[in-house]
Amino acid sequence: MNTKYPILLVHGLGMKDTFFMKSFGKIDRILKIQGYTVIKSRIDGFGSVTSNATQLRDEIERLLIEHRAEKVNIIAHSKGGLDCRCAIANEGIAPLVASLTTVNTPHRGCLFADYLLNKVDK
Repeated sequence: MNTKYPILLVHGLGMKDTFFMKSFGKIDRILKIQGYTVIKSRIDGFGSVTSNATQLRDEIERLLIEHRAEKVNIIAHSKGGLDCRCAIANEGIAPLVASLTTVNTPHRGCLFADYLLNKVDK
């Protein structure tokens, strides 16, 4: 099975794929075995939503050229969904995104994440 557009996996807060810890587990490997084009995002796991949105814009523009695609499908976990929403709304990439699927994204906010990122009003 082939995809019309590549799939970009966007990790959440504090995540980064390492040898022992995979932000999406086996999902990327399983999708690739089934013939999908899958790319794992390399945005900053501790970056702000706005800085990660800019990183996503640049990353998506680069991967579309690399894969000769017009758009990308995004699957985002947790804070990665917020980063993607911000990129779509504020970084001009809406025409480049075919779909955005968010998993466990705190669309209404998360006090614990605010605390971790030192964004709580004092």
